[in-house]
Amino acid sequence: MKYLLIFILILKISKLWSFNYALPGDISWPKLSDFVDLETKIIGKIFIRGDNDYKPHTWNKITSIPKPAVIIQPITNNDIIEALKFSKKFNLRISVQSTGHHQDHRNILDNSVHIDMSSMNHKRINLQDKTVTLGPGNNFTQILKFVEEQSNKSLVVASGADPGVGIYGWTTGGGHGPFTKQYGLGVDNLVSIDLILADYSIVTVSENINPEIFRAIRGSGGSTYGIAVSLTVRLHPSLGKMSVFTGVFELNASTVDLISDWIINAPDYAYSYLITNNFGSFKLTTFSAFCLNDEENCQNLLEKLRTGCIPTPEIKVTCNPLYNLFDSYYEYFKTVQSERGAATYLSSTALNSSNIKNGLKEILEFINTTPYTGCSGNAVLGGASSKMDPNSEKTSISKEMRNGLMAITCYSMMEESTPIDDKKYQVKVMDDFAEKILKKYSNWVYWNEPQHNFPKNDWKERYWGGIENYNKLLDIKIKLDPDNLFTCYHCVGYERKFNEMPSVCPENKCTCSNTPNGVCATVNNIRCWSNSTFYSDQCNSQNQEPKHFLTKILQIIITFFKSLFNNIF
Repeated sequence: MKYLLIFILILKISKLWSFNYALPGDISWPKLSDFVDLETKIIGKIFIRGDNDYKPHTWNKITSIPKPAVIIQPITNNDIIEALKFSKKFNLRISVQSTGHHQDHRNILDNSVHIDMSSMNHKRINLQDKTVTLGPGNNFTQILKFVEEQSNKSLVVASGADPGVGIYGWTTGGGHGPFTKQYGLGVDNLVSIDLILADYSIVTVSENINPEIFRAIRGSGGSTYGIAVSLTVRLHPSLGKMSVFTGVFELNASTVDLISDWIINAPDYAYSYLITNNFGSFKLTTFSAFCLNDEENCQNLLEKLRTGCIPTPEIKVTCNPLYNLFDSYYEYFKTVQSERGAATYLSSTALNSSNIKNGLKEILEFINTTPYTGCSGNAVLGGASSKMDPNSEKTSISKEMRNGLMAITCYSMMEESTPIDDKKYQVKVMDDFAEKILKKYSNWVYWNEPQHNFPKNDWKERYWGGIENYNKLLDIKIKLDPDNLFTCYHCVGYERKFNEMPSVCPENKCTCSNTPNGVCATVNNIRCWSNSTFYSDQCNSQNQEPKHFLTKILQIIITFFKSLFNNIF
């Protein structure tokens, strides 16, 4: 009896730190009738795996696209609550996607109840308070168009640089962009959020209402505390005309000196992007600078960049600054195309005023000597954002993000069809580069542009600036979501669920979210199951041999004891 009690106690303790979710073939997996019943409760759209309109999507094509059991596009809060109830009832994982702009499949999982928030894209502006309230399904193309029209171009919202980026993930991961140096990061501009929690309650969080939760969300990244159904952000005065410079440069020390000196001395009304790529057969480094001020000030700033610039007619680079090219930031933003569909493996860091020169030299040398790699340096940090929340009382991002000048993301370029072994090699090259070079200049890694692997398993410290800050976030997570209903890879609370997932899938037909033990367990068409208790792979598999009788009996016994132990404790 003593040993039985010890065994039960061990099971109960382990449950606090590990979570097992149902897979096709498990006794707890829903029957077809359960999925059909869910359809009747959803007002928005619902797609069961195998339906003609079932189309899961991801931004990064480095792995196969994960395939949820069901995709729900809610249009009401109750749609989300019904999805959560279904997930809890059958012990299925939840995955949440706002616009889908993520590079590491955190927002979509195999066999999950997948909540696609793209249809929740309501917008409401308050010109008097200078705020705009948005559904999480809005991307920056939709938001800027709305604010431009409603404010007659007099106001602007702090945004990311890519039109396809969504407001919620960008904001909660920190959020840097063209207006960061003047108006702060995305987290600084967040006024309030409405959340659906794991207990199905709906709460508002702000600096005055549930401030601990609000601080956690402002920098924690991901839907780890609840599902946001609405957020309100600040609006700011529009900044007038924009002048632009774009140049092609050699990958050398002179280029680094020119660019780094320009970035260090650039006023807050100017920002820039450095993009360098080694395509194997050729290399290309471009530097683009933007000035939101009058022509005289912009001229004094941009003329300095003509030195060393290489005119390149093939890509329409003349090395001549274009003054007052756009009447407003809105006009420029309409010319930007969203980047999507690449197969890349990322790593990121920040460079500050004291190390940007040496950092860029070492980073560019790596790109110069390593085919099929590249980096994008966003010199948009600093300025006003570096002075906000100095003691991290209101936001949970790393201080190294605030103290930087350039957020730099590097990548290994692949094709979706690149052989697995080649992908693994390129991943290792980037992991070594991140650990030996990028980490030297900053311990910070940008949540929104993450690397998958952390050789020293120090992701908690690197995303959030230290284990003390992470533990504060984890305490709130456990209070709000003790059963870990909301989970994702390297989110707050991730260690409570399962071990590290591979960065590259072991088989092309599997995805990393479904292979913790190398087993691919998915169902191609849920509506075609001949016997919904058993796993079957194809619609015509009615004569497929079922699991061994003893296996099914064992599953029933395990389920019984789990239920018994839960009731006892």
